Amino acid sequence: MQPVQLADIEMAARVLLALPEAARPTMAAVLCRQASLAGVHKAETGTVHSLYGNGTLMSAASRYAATGRPVFCTRDYLACLGDVITALRHHGDQNL
Repeated sequence: MQPVQLADIEMAARVLLALPEAARPTMAAVLCRQASLAGVHKAETGTVHSLYGNGTLMSAASRYAATGRPVFCTRDYLACLGDVITALRHHGDQNL
C-alpha cells in the first residue's frame, strides 16, 4: 500500500458510510487488503492493478459506491473514520 494521506481515509470512510453499520469494519479491512495487493502489483510490474488501482487506499475505495462528502462530521461519519483508522492500524502494511 502506498503511504496513506488524509484524503485516502476520508474517501474510504465515505464508502463505509454508504454501507450498513455492521458491514463497515469488514469493508475497511477489505479496502486495506485491496490497496496492499495493488501496491505489491505496482511494485512488481510497474503498472496499476486492473481492479484495485495504484496501491492507494483512495484508489481501492474509488471502485465502490460512496456518499457525498459530509458537510459536518456526524457521529456516524466519525465512526466510519474510526473504522478506517482501526483497519489501517491492524493491517500490518510496512508503509503504515
